[in-house]
Amino acid sequence: MTTVDLNDAMILRSQIQHEIDHGLKLHQVLETPRKWDNISMVVSGLLLVLSIIIMFIYSSIPPLWIIDTFILYSFNFFIFFIPISRHPGEKKVEKRSKQSKKDIKGPLRYLLKKKRKFALEVGATMFLVGIVPLAFSFFLLFGTGMAFTIYYGILQDVYPMELTIGLIIQILIIMAYFVLVTIVSPQSQGFTKIARSFKYRILTAHSKGKPSYIWALAISSVIVVAISLIGIGAILLPGRTLDSIIAFFSSNGGIPIIVSLVILVSQFFIMRSSQSRRSRMMALALIEQEVKELKSECLAPLDALIEDARTRNLNQIDGTAYEALLYAYYPLAIYDVVETNIFGYSPVYLVIPKIDMLLDEEVLRYVGMPRDMDGNMMLPST
Repeated sequence: MTTVDLNDAMILRSQIQHEIDHGLKLHQVLETPRKWDNISMVVSGLLLVLSIIIMFIYSSIPPLWIIDTFILYSFNFFIFFIPISRHPGEKKVEKRSKQSKKDIKGPLRYLLKKKRKFALEVGATMFLVGIVPLAFSFFLLFGTGMAFTIYYGILQDVYPMELTIGLIIQILIIMAYFVLVTIVSPQSQGFTKIARSFKYRILTAHSKGKPSYIWALAISSVIVVAISLIGIGAILLPGRTLDSIIAFFSSNGGIPIIVSLVILVSQFFIMRSSQSRRSRMMALALIEQEVKELKSECLAPLDALIEDARTRNLNQIDGTAYEALLYAYYPLAIYDVVETNIFGYSPVYLVIPKIDMLLDEEVLRYVGMPRDMDGNMMLPST
């Protein structure tokens, strides 16, 4: 039986406790909304109501509204590159080692070669978690545009029917995309649970016989293809739809640039206000879950091992149990919640990996392990 020095166990305990303390501190900060948050929600609500009133008066405004919503939807991630303040919630993590700072080729090669699925999971998590807080605001913006498209295009016969149908289909595809992302819940790594669910159903059907297996495989394939097509459509089709709207305006006097810019600024304010509030709610839920798991799956079992060793006057603890704790700890500790804001206003909270851990080959050994259907980690046999 392998053993681990008690001092190493105490070092791990201090790391776990540090993560818990950091999480609790960050949770306390996020629990108290800033004054600007409430003001921005009121202002964004007034802007939306005012926009709806104007669109009832001027039939030329809804297509502009939809154009600007598509632009905002297509380029919202570039907002993170404008001048911002970024607060990780604590001081920069100390250098783990000079080697990991200077030489990242080894860990990076290990990540992409041995932990490819985990690297994809990290990338997908970062991308999709940025989408989830945007879902509600884009539902508002696109839903408003679609309502007026139906009103003016179908009920009032102001817009060409081809343009009307094209807009409705495109908006429904984008809405379906946001629904799927929200259901998948990437902030809790829900997409990995869905993948396990598909795998479990296929294996269960396989055990019941060939017909059940074929049906389960076919249904799962159809679902995956449908999700892929919706995602591709939500990403690629806005360009074609924009061309149709621009052609419509070109035949009706051109696009009023100033009005379009005013609408775009208003939409950005509405989007950012909702994104700020909902990303804070997402971050709070994530931190609560992380702290809970760190306490129950890492700290409590480690304390039991340390207490048992001290009771028996030993300087070592069980190495296998210690390794199991590392497999539980690092997948939780590798992610962090970071605040980005625009010159101190309108904060948005993102989930990102800690780069020093992501490029540490020792840490990477303990992440990306497969889990069974109950969520239990399938550790390598020793």
